[in-house]
Amino acid sequence: MRHVNPARGRPLHALAVAAAACAALAASPLRAQEPISLEGLVVTAHRWAEPEWTVAANTTVIEGEELERAGIEFVSDALRHVAGLAVARNGSFGAITSVFLRGGESDYVHVLVDGVRVNEPGGSYDFASLTTDNVERIEIVRGPASALYGSDAVSGVIQIFTRRGAGPPRGSVSFQTGSFGTTRWQGDLSGGGGGLSYAFSLGGSATDGILAFNNEHRQTTATGRVQANLDADTDATFAIRYNDSRFHYPTDGSGNVVDRNAYSFGDALTVNIDAGRRWTDAVETRLFLSVWESYIAPSS
Repeated sequence: MRHVNPARGRPLHALAVAAAACAALAASPLRAQEPISLEGLVVTAHRWAEPEWTVAANTTVIEGEELERAGIEFVSDALRHVAGLAVARNGSFGAITSVFLRGGESDYVHVLVDGVRVNEPGGSYDFASLTTDNVERIEIVRGPASALYGSDAVSGVIQIFTRRGAGPPRGSVSFQTGSFGTTRWQGDLSGGGGGLSYAFSLGGSATDGILAFNNEHRQTTATGRVQANLDADTDATFAIRYNDSRFHYPTDGSGNVVDRNAYSFGDALTVNIDAGRRWTDAVETRLFLSVWESYIAPSS
């Protein structure tokens, strides 16, 4: 996890870095021709890619590799470790999960998946079933961003990016089990070369929940991203994420048993298509097409 915070002493720091760079060039002119390794880029802060150190907003970037090493399954669990952000889950696994940023209401956080807005009407978003499957990184921008993203972004913005494939084709299959009768499985395939890259994953999880009866949670998640560079000036990206879930709840908000058979089920789909062509150094055209659809219904 990387935190990007604007420092008041940045001008002095920049002068020190510049002076050190000049001294290094003077001492060894040949080293100036070596490749320069740039830091990671941040997209969410200003809606275009830029180096982290140039971003004025308070930003945190959580890398997908960190999530894999920590064994974190849900995005909400990853967000619990971010400064200035609180996560509240209304019950067992699969219950309504809300995120509060910088003390604001949960409907003040703008949530994006591959650039697609997923907030419900009114601004809220339920993180209960949003998993880290095939996630490349998560960017969290703390602070008002309504000028860029609208009224939902009073407290900040959270954006999830699907992983990009690279290198020779490779795949993996995993299975895990744990307490509360929990099982989790996942398979993925990725690769890239010759101007085309791809990354797909399919996974699911099931748990009996923390209550003695009728507290199961089941879900399946499928994700994919295909990116193509048709030529030096033309590119296109297709990203998709689908999730379906089922959550059983025997009690009401106060913990009283009201129905031993009650459950809710739902699904969510996000699709993003981004294609563009650069005609000259000053002229570029891009086509954006995004789809978001969700459905949640109680049953018994």
